[in-house]
Amino acid sequence: MIREQMAIMKKYLILCEGVDEKRFLIEYLNSQALLSDPRLSQEIQVMDFGGINELSNFLMGLRGADGFDGVSTLMIIRDAEKDCNAASQSVASSLKSAGFIAPSKISEWIDSNGIRIGFLLFPSCSLDPCNGTLEDLCLKILNDDHSDERMEDIELLLDKCSKSYEESFSKIHKNKLHAYLSTKNDFAGMKIGEAAKAGAFDWNSPVLRGLKNFITDGF
Repeated sequence: MIREQMAIMKKYLILCEGVDEKRFLIEYLNSQALLSDPRLSQEIQVMDFGGINELSNFLMGLRGADGFDGVSTLMIIRDAEKDCNAASQSVASSLKSAGFIAPSKISEWIDSNGIRIGFLLFPSCSLDPCNGTLEDLCLKILNDDHSDERMEDIELLLDKCSKSYEESFSKIHKNKLHAYLSTKNDFAGMKIGEAAKAGAFDWNSPVLRGLKNFITDGF
C-alpha cells in the first residue's frame, strides 16, 4: 500500500531506489542547469520505491493509489550494481508482475495502456549501461577542479588501509565518495542529497546529458 506521504500529486513520475537517489534527483531537477525547461522542476514527482526487491510491490500499490488515473509518464531509475543486464531484467520483471508492459531495453520509452514507461540505470544514464551505483555517478560529476588529484590520494589511502589492516571494502563506491566529501569542509559528514544541495556536484556535466534527454523525452 502506498504510504500517505507518497500520494500521487503529479502526472509525471520518477520512481527511484532509495532516499539518496530521490534527493539527488530532486536537486538535479531543480538545478540551474535545467532552468531552461521549467517542466522538469514543476511537473515531475520523484518517489522512493525502496530497495531493489521492493519495486514490484510498490508498482502494484501505485496502481491502486489515488491519482494514478492521471499519470501519463512513469520512469524508473535504479543502480546497475554488479550486473547491468540483470538489473535491466529485474526492472522489466517488476513492471510485468505489476501488470505493465515493460520496455525491451534501457532508455526506451513504450506505451503501456496510455502510460509512457521507461527506465535508466545509474551510473551511466545512457544507452550503453555499465555496472555501478549512484555513488559512482557522483564521483564522475564532482564540482571540483582538483577532484582527480583528490581521488588519487583517496585511492592510495584506501589501498593502504586495505593492506595494513586487512580491510576488505565491500562497498568501495561508498568509501570513495564519502572519503572525498570528508576532505571538503563544506560537505564533511553529509549524505548524498545534502551534498547535492550544498553544491558538491556539477549539474552541467556532460555525464548527465543522457539523463536529461531521457527525462525530457518522457513528456
